[in-house]
Amino acid sequence: MLQPAAQAPAASAAVRGSMNVSALYAFGDSTTDTGLNKYLNSTTTSADRPPYGETYFHMPTGRYSDGRLVVDFLAQAWGFPLLAPYLQPGANFSRGANFASAGSGALNTTSTDGELSLAGQVAAFLAFKNGTNGTGPIPNSTINEAIFLVSTGTNDYTHYTLDLGGVFSGNPVAPDDYIQSVVANLAAGVQGLYAAGARRFFVANVPAVGCAPQARLVTFNDSCLDPLNDLARDHNRLLNATLANLTSAWPDATILVGDTNGLLASTVAQPSAYNFSVSAVACCGAGPNNATLQCGQNRTIFDLYTVRADACADPDTHIFWDVEHGTEAFYRFVAKQFLFGTAFVQPRNLTATFAFPPGVQSRLT
Repeated sequence: MLQPAAQAPAASAAVRGSMNVSALYAFGDSTTDTGLNKYLNSTTTSADRPPYGETYFHMPTGRYSDGRLVVDFLAQAWGFPLLAPYLQPGANFSRGANFASAGSGALNTTSTDGELSLAGQVAAFLAFKNGTNGTGPIPNSTINEAIFLVSTGTNDYTHYTLDLGGVFSGNPVAPDDYIQSVVANLAAGVQGLYAAGARRFFVANVPAVGCAPQARLVTFNDSCLDPLNDLARDHNRLLNATLANLTSAWPDATILVGDTNGLLASTVAQPSAYNFSVSAVACCGAGPNNATLQCGQNRTIFDLYTVRADACADPDTHIFWDVEHGTEAFYRFVAKQFLFGTAFVQPRNLTATFAFPPGVQSRLT
């Protein structure tokens, strides 16, 4: 049985890492996108409607949650401004920038609506670093001491399983071959960042997304979608081995791995152990599991009445905000585990590795 994670220690005990951090740069999908897709003319994928953002920002910001994401809590833990999308005009990029694009994946083919794939995000960072977008070149010393957060892969597997048929049909690409392609592309992204001067990486693995409200609909009995979770599990095994090889090849680099898979699986299995009470139903949506109509959308039924996917009154009790994304409460919990915990981050947590200004806990409220 999965056991509850250790509780976060007091802030005074947690601030013990010695490596100073200059900035935070983020790459990935909707779990990390803080609004980039609003500035991409090529895509319509964006959480730009109410009630997204209602808990913390009181307005939609492009984040797929009711409030802050893990990357936001990490930025606040260091006392940095919340990371702005790198295309946001007039933003403060002194402590980093966000290149994550909702709907994207490690594979270029996963971005079916003009989202920026991981390779595209790395290319955008290189231009950003060199100052070709008008931000001015970033000193190598800043890049060397910055944290590079990479969180991608989920959309690759939901696309393979739910859109392409994947394990449910005669897909011409075998699961093992597909996983190898995803991990190879993810590793290529990390290698591209390393070549640009990045030396400190925090890589999140693929969560147990088969337990999300939308995926549960496919099973017809409200259980987790095992084939999708199996893909995530096998991906994470190969990812761990690949990152271990990179760690051996790069003695001057630090690579931490966040086990979002274990975190989500454990929380879904024992929600009350983590102060949640609703694990299978989205806070915002409509229909079974609040997962047949996306948060904030309307649908007219037979021209007779309109169904609106509204939010629940108690998002803090829910793990999921919408069909597959977490609530701010869940993302805060995840961030604290990465910062202070021992069960779901390897080889050690963030505060055991990097220096933080005093008062970390107080900045996570």
